[in-house]
Amino acid sequence: MLAMVKHKIQSAFQHHQLEKNLEWMNDLTSKDELYALALVTSKLAKIHLAVDNKLQIDMDLLLEIDTKTYQTSINILRKYMTTLKLNKKVEESLYAAAYSYHRHLCAAYKQFFDVYLTQNKIVFSPEKINLIACRYLNATFAMTKWRYFDDQPAPSGTWSNVYKVIRCAENLAIMNTNLFLYDFHKKEMSIASLLKQGFMMDTLQKGNYSRVQIQLTEQVLKVWASNPVITTKHKDDKYQFFVNIESDIGPERIRAIEKFANYRFWKTQRLVDLIEAYLCNVMTQKSLKEFKLEKIAPTEMMVQLFKKLRVDWCVEGYERQRRSEKRNKRNKLINISHGLENICNRLSTINPQLDSWAMFSHDGAQDAEMTSDTAARVHETQQQKPATHSQLGSENWLVVDESANGFGVNLGKSVSEWIEPGKLVGYIVPDEKDLFMIAEIKSVRKQADGNYRAGMQILGSHSAFVRIDRVQGQAHYFAATSAEVVKGYFVDEGDDLDLLDSFSGVYIESQGSHASQRASLIVPRSEYKRGNKVKISRNGDDQVFEMGLPLMKHRDWVCVALPM
Repeated sequence: MLAMVKHKIQSAFQHHQLEKNLEWMNDLTSKDELYALALVTSKLAKIHLAVDNKLQIDMDLLLEIDTKTYQTSINILRKYMTTLKLNKKVEESLYAAAYSYHRHLCAAYKQFFDVYLTQNKIVFSPEKINLIACRYLNATFAMTKWRYFDDQPAPSGTWSNVYKVIRCAENLAIMNTNLFLYDFHKKEMSIASLLKQGFMMDTLQKGNYSRVQIQLTEQVLKVWASNPVITTKHKDDKYQFFVNIESDIGPERIRAIEKFANYRFWKTQRLVDLIEAYLCNVMTQKSLKEFKLEKIAPTEMMVQLFKKLRVDWCVEGYERQRRSEKRNKRNKLINISHGLENICNRLSTINPQLDSWAMFSHDGAQDAEMTSDTAARVHETQQQKPATHSQLGSENWLVVDESANGFGVNLGKSVSEWIEPGKLVGYIVPDEKDLFMIAEIKSVRKQADGNYRAGMQILGSHSAFVRIDRVQGQAHYFAATSAEVVKGYFVDEGDDLDLLDSFSGVYIESQGSHASQRASLIVPRSEYKRGNKVKISRNGDDQVFEMGLPLMKHRDWVCVALPM
């Protein structure tokens, strides 16, 4: 009895304290929405959660701020969707306010999980943890969506924090426990459904989707991607995507699977079936009411979106997208540099004639084909070098087969941590020393003999290092006041923006025999901004062009075509 009375008194006190702490929000509805969101963001930045008696009060405060600001953030999103680049300044101010708000909201929820998972003094009910976890994921995926609008991937640390939530939910068995994310919502959500939506949204950032299409995809997923199962067991032909919860990497297409306990899988068959059924009904002029999308967008817009999604999310036929040309057996070593920064550094030290070939081949012995024993011995020596060697951006790889547009390499029984599909490499061709080739890792597989093999696609040759100048001289949306660095921290760079007027890239000449038919430019993903004008200098001539749709887009780099 005494405990019950004590609990009621504490609840009343906490409620009074909560209302007092939220008095500043009472008149926000009468303020300009951008001002209101900026004010809320400043309050979120001051939140500090710690293991003390105030943790529960502070958590309730954060949840209430999130609830009261929800509609304002939706209104900002709606305005951003309808701006359509007609007013650049308005567009930038909307983006800056919305992204900063979601970033700080996400950081505040992250504080709670960092504290909660490292203590056992303060106990929350599974229902409360479920609500907090869902709000955290919702804020995280809202933040990443704004990044996708700007053709940027999720910030560093995003996925590792999402995977902490997965482990917590699995331990508490609340992965598929439904709840209303907000009291005014009419449809229940779960951690699993939010994860599937966030995972599938991240697959868009490698494609050419407009911000309207990105937003439409999210709305479609909210209708169709309900009650999924996030499983640890892989079955052939059942799953098309996976995540590795021991990494900071988002969802990937399944190419080759080993039975790792830290992999999570989910089905996409139903999504693809619904897309195909929708397109079929449109073609046969049947009713579309069963799909429950009539209030989202006109049919023409949905058809255009679904034709792109069914390619990126396809179930049948994806693994049959193999090379069409035969590869010839080879046995030679190449010295590669990985990552755009390392490639630029290497190219900047090589003159147009590549006279510095000796920097990687001291005696020219690697110019000719090696015997099997010699190549294997040198390659084995490379594999035995300490891990720090590969972190410097240079490794020796053994080429085992090649064609005009690609080649395969034997990586040995262990691979460097950086090696994964989508990574960029550059190397000098032993047979043609005047060529510096650029290639992309397309796949990494473990063979039956225990060796790893990587499949490479050649992006181009005759590449060169270039400095790229921004013509417009404008900083990134919110970089005028702050720049985002590792794991969501911000630093003031207002006085150093003049240093950000140029960056490095790789110029690839046009060549008909390789993947890039037109001359192209590879730039850091963080520097790519669709529609921005940049200037490059080649052979004494300045060329100004507008960055359009990318030819290829990965987490770290983007390849754009240059005008003919």
